[in-house]
Amino acid sequence: MFSLDTLKTVILGAVGTFVIIVLIVRMASAYAKKQWGELVTEVAGAIVVFYACFFTDSFVELIKKIGVGIFG
Repeated sequence: MFSLDTLKTVILGAVGTFVIIVLIVRMASAYAKKQWGELVTEVAGAIVVFYACFFTDSFVELIKKIGVGIFG
């Protein structure tokens, strides 16, 4: 039977992979131009995207904990 959870997993995996590829290309470009600040920013962005797309449930729980910590 077709499940929306499987569709969500496939779509998040595909989108996450595409975004990671784009960020890797941007990282290579920043490295070639010796733009170290941009390179660090791209690495941080790639880590967040990877975590959000491939570990969705724990990412949502982390965002909820941060929200509760900030807003009570």
